[in-house]
Amino acid sequence: MDEKISIRIKYSPEDYIRVWTHVESQKFEHKRGLIVCPVIFLSILAFAAYQFADRQIFFIGMIPAIVAGIIFYFIYRMLLSVYMKRGAGRQIKSAPEIHEENIVFSDEGIERTNNAGKQTTYWEAYFAATESETDFFFYVDEEFSEFIPKRVFESEFQQNQIRELAKNKLGEKAKF
Repeated sequence: MDEKISIRIKYSPEDYIRVWTHVESQKFEHKRGLIVCPVIFLSILAFAAYQFADRQIFFIGMIPAIVAGIIFYFIYRMLLSVYMKRGAGRQIKSAPEIHEENIVFSDEGIERTNNAGKQTTYWEAYFAATESETDFFFYVDEEFSEFIPKRVFESEFQQNQIRELAKNKLGEKAKF
């Protein structure tokens, strides 16, 4: 590819929250499984209650414990979302110049330029590349990725150019 693809991005707090949520859900669901933590918790609770309490009380007591656990989980997720939005908003307000950048895709790699400077990440440095419904992710290791919202591309054709370039440069590491 001789021609370069240039885009301009202005990140929003919603971009950071959406990406953080996506990456965290991928790590949790694929590495640990959605069921592991609740199963361990309930197993310990069941063992302790079964050993030290009347068995009828145990079964009656488990229902409120399970309901309380579910309610706690949803409250935790809601508060975490509010906290993340607030934190992302503060981060953007504290250094707005680094949340707007020009990105150039080329045969060498991905070049990012903002008021803080210029950085080129060569294709060889990427561990993997994936996409969600709303973003492209270019991983430099298993847990850290650079993301680019799809909304900044002019067309689906331009997105396909990025997919093809990444596949050509990364091979099987590009999972689009």
